[in-house]
Amino acid sequence: TWYTGAAAWTYRVWLEEVLGFHRRGETLTINPVIPKDWPEFRIRYRFKNTPYHISVENPDSCSRGVVVTELDGVSTANNTVKLCDDGMPHEVRVVLGNKPPV
Repeated sequence: TWYTGAAAWTYRVWLEEVLGFHRRGETLTINPVIPKDWPEFRIRYRFKNTPYHISVENPDSCSRGVVVTELDGVSTANNTVKLCDDGMPHEVRVVLGNKPPV
């Protein structure tokens, strides 16, 4: 019986600490710490009735360091995404890198 919550904690550690998915209220940040050889990963997330398709790209083969966060093709401030429940699908793009793109 002592092992009851281990799967849930493992899921949470991977989602929050490795993939960097942090939702606080209606704000989402993605700040992963991944192996350098991961070229990308994707997360499908539903906020109430609204699907979010999140793609994280790692073109510089680095472990951490978000240089771009976009919501529906528009850069966001402070690498955060304001979630809304409008029922429409949204695309979130996160790019890791060593320096901001020119």
